[in-house]
Amino acid sequence: MTAIPLDKIRIIRGVWPRHFLDEERVALFESLLRSGEQLDPIEVVLSADGMYIDADGVHRCCAFRRAGLTEIEAVVIVPEEGESAESCAFRRALETATRSSLPLTMAERHTAALRLIETQPEISHRAVARLVGVAHSSVDRWAEEMAESAGPPDNDSPTVRLPTADEAAHRLVGFLAKLDQSRGLLDYLASSRMGHHLAEAFERRMGDEALNQARKVAKWVAGAVQVLEERA
Repeated sequence: MTAIPLDKIRIIRGVWPRHFLDEERVALFESLLRSGEQLDPIEVVLSADGMYIDADGVHRCCAFRRAGLTEIEAVVIVPEEGESAESCAFRRALETATRSSLPLTMAERHTAALRLIETQPEISHRAVARLVGVAHSSVDRWAEEMAESAGPPDNDSPTVRLPTADEAAHRLVGFLAKLDQSRGLLDYLASSRMGHHLAEAFERRMGDEALNQARKVAKWVAGAVQVLEERA
């Protein structure tokens, strides 16, 4: 165990199995730190660039930063033979989550299983099931669904014409219009949690590019609002 500067620890969204940061948990840890309590050390993995990847302890890291601290006690985990730093961090994150007081949700287990199936196909479904904490039959089903959604490669298919920006915009707004026509679903869906649901959907479909893609959509919508306000 060693004290590591917080600015040397990197939190990689793709290797953290949780979908959202639990603000109440961070606040609790921050309160304990400010009252002089000691927290368990986190686990990190040293990457090739000299930075440490947070494998277990994202909430504690955030609490330390918010408490104004600059170092945190950590156990440095060594990857297994042939295992990358990121893969090791992801594996340890899953292993420690199984004994955490904050268990992974089923949606988080589902996302983690798909990541393992896609990035480490050599791992058996039973091993994946053990890591994420579900029945291996669930992993079998998820793998089949993922394969079906990907579909077989079609090398003989003709080149598909990409839609223009105008066509893409009309399709997007058309979909929203259909939602609104279905008994005012847009008003019904406009809850305080909708942002979280959208974030989860982006992560499932876009993976590590979720944040960048969400920012693009936000920029489009903000631009539309500005133009409509100017025309009003």
